[in-house]
Amino acid sequence: MIRPRWPSALVALVLATALVGWSGTVQRIGGQTVYNTECLAGGSRAACLEDQEVAGLPFAFLYDTPGVSVEHHVTLFEDKLNAWAFVLDVALVWTALFGLWMGMRRVSGRRASTDEPLPTVADRP
Repeated sequence: MIRPRWPSALVALVLATALVGWSGTVQRIGGQTVYNTECLAGGSRAACLEDQEVAGLPFAFLYDTPGVSVEHHVTLFEDKLNAWAFVLDVALVWTALFGLWMGMRRVSGRRASTDEPLPTVADRP
């Protein structure tokens, strides 16, 4: 069994954090919220609902905040950050990256330990 190495885990964590941070640039519609509070005075709340922009993959961790930032545009410093969703995204991406890295090390370790050369196309019947 191959033991995990801390430098590999740390590199995977840095890459996972960077990938999740970069996924914050991917904006999509994620529910509805009230952007215009003036329409609440004259009508129902359902008539005032608009699509809310969210960002982050696989789970949204940035939410457009009405009245605080530019509407329908998500930015890190003006909108609501859900830290738990960000940590969950990093954990999922880290698990995938680190698992792939350890699987590749295991497969390459098996090939290097055998005395037989790898099969080639010419060896096929």
